[in-house]
Order: sequence, then C-alpha cells, then structure tokens
Amino acid sequence: MKKFFIDNIQNWLLDHEPECLTGTGLIGFVLTSIELSKATLKSVKQIERYSTEKKLTKKEKVKLCWKYYIPPVLGFLGSTVCIIASNRIYAKRNITLATTCALTESAFNEYRNQTKKVLDDEKEKQITQNTNKKIEEKSGSKEIILSDDSKHLFKEPITGAYFQSTWNDICKAINKLNSYALNDNGIISLNRYLEELGLQDSFNGSDVGWQIVGGTLLDGYLDSCIAPNDKPCLTYEINLKLGDIKNM
Repeated sequence: MKKFFIDNIQNWLLDHEPECLTGTGLIGFVLTSIELSKATLKSVKQIERYSTEKKLTKKEKVKLCWKYYIPPVLGFLGSTVCIIASNRIYAKRNITLATTCALTESAFNEYRNQTKKVLDDEKEKQITQNTNKKIEEKSGSKEIILSDDSKHLFKEPITGAYFQSTWNDICKAINKLNSYALNDNGIISLNRYLEELGLQDSFNGSDVGWQIVGGTLLDGYLDSCIAPNDKPCLTYEINLKLGDIKNM
C-alpha cells in the first residue's frame, strides 16, 4: 500500500513537473523578496551601529553586510533555475507533440494514397462519403445550404485544417492552380494548394502534390462533415491521387 501510494505521487509529479517547477519558482521569488527586505533592515541596523564610532566607507559597508544577502541571492538563483527548467520541459513536450502530429499526418497521407491505389476513385469517394454520413448521424448535424458568395466553414481533408471561405473563392483557387500547372511543369505541391486556400504550409507539403497530365485538371467534389464544435461544415475532396512530386 505504501509503495502504491509513493508510485502514484511519483507519477503525478512527473506528469505535472513543469507546473510544479513554475509554482516553486514563483513561491521562491516571493520568499526572495521577503528575505531581501529582511537583509536590508539588518544591513541598515548594522551600518547605523558601527557608524556611531566612525564613518564607514563603501567597501567597509559591503564587508559588514554581504552575508545578510546570501539567502535572497540563493533564493533568486534557485527560483530562476526552476522557471528555466519548466520552460525547457514545456519546449521538449511541444517538440515531441509537433513531431508526433507530423508523423501522424505523414502516415495518414501514406495510408490514403495506398488506399487509392487499391480502390478506384468511385469506391474511395463512396467510403469517404459513408464515413462522413456516419459522423453526421452520431452528431445530429443539420443541412448546409451552400451559397456561392457567402462564407462557410470548410475542412481541408488532407491536413484536417478548418477555414472560412466561399465556394467562389475555392473555385478561383482551383482555376489559378490549374493555370499555374499548365503554364509551368504540370506539378502542384500540397503547400501551393494550401496557400491558395489561405492555410498554413504542411510539414511535408513541399514534397507531395499532384501532377496535371493528359488534359486532366485539378478538380474535386463537395462533401460534408462535423466540426469539433458540433457544427456542420463542408469538405472539398481533390479527385486526383496525392503523390511524391520528386518522382513525378
């Protein structure tokens, strides 16, 4: 029982290590301020006591009072170390989280590409639509009335990013990308596509994309899903397979 209790405390401290260090640092700064006030009062009294005999120089005052400031200096250094250590732990956790998200995104894209190789476009489209319908049924979504010039909530299915846009703006972005590809090398990177939609670049978005060949243009179809806030939103699924543009 005692070992179980100790293990639970250790696990809790490890999980909340940054918070504990931050709290310790803040308490340390408060105590440092108190100790600094006490040291100053002691120094003033000590200087007044010896000043009655003779006038003290600055060096003599420092020599007389420096020891009173050891506790606040140590407290300040200890508190600073706690805050710095807390920030470093937070930074490491954020890097780990970002790396995990990037790997998950890469794995999902690879899975999506391999699925499209096995299934034809119609079956892949049907699976996506059936999945979205299941999500809608569980969330009790409402119908979305699409207006060309009104802004709607969209979800970019490759990265999972949500954004506000109009149907006309998305059509303009697709036309601009097709024009760019036809006048260049026929390659549209994922990051170029995301930039046209007003979204941030993807982790590996410069390495993957679509190739416009044989008169086939970048196009897609509208579908619907449920956002994390339980509101219905639209998705725009690209009809071409996402691939490694370095090998195109």
